[in-house]
Amino acid sequence: MTSIAKLTKQLERRPNCRLFLDAWLKWRGESPVPMRGNIRVEDLRSALAATTIWQIEGQDKFTVRLGSSLIEEWSGEVRRGKNFFDLISDRDKQKWKSRFSAVLDTSCGIYFQGNEIHLQNGGVVTHDTLMFPVIRACNEKPSFLYHCADLVDRPMSLDHPQFVDFPLKNNYEYIDIGYGLPS
Repeated sequence: MTSIAKLTKQLERRPNCRLFLDAWLKWRGESPVPMRGNIRVEDLRSALAATTIWQIEGQDKFTVRLGSSLIEEWSGEVRRGKNFFDLISDRDKQKWKSRFSAVLDTSCGIYFQGNEIHLQNGGVVTHDTLMFPVIRACNEKPSFLYHCADLVDRPMSLDHPQFVDFPLKNNYEYIDIGYGLPS
């Protein structure tokens, strides 16, 4: 569990996540969570290619509205229009849902370190991911999750990668944005 101030220091070597954090803080202004109408994607600058937007359409349906072109390049998987929960293995679905429910129910951020994309050729792409909620209107539960990734490690060659799995890792921390942290 961390604060925005501590997170800022953690992101010194994660330029995409840092740009995303700066943009998200600008979008929210004095509110704990930004409204979708206040978002200006141009604020993401070079981090836009590393950004994914999920629309929350139910506990089991997180539709990819904007797919990170970097993650698509790393994984070989075009995700736009797909449900995130259809892309992951059954073994991890409940844990992913639990983490995302905590983010949405509490209105907090989450920072994953060492996420992995497993490829058919046995390769593994490792990345860190920062995620924050976005609302449509005041006094609403978040209806979007925006997240941004930074590459940590990848196979020497990513020629024609084919996505196999996105296993859940336990190296994460929730970020207090003004509503506290999940219990």
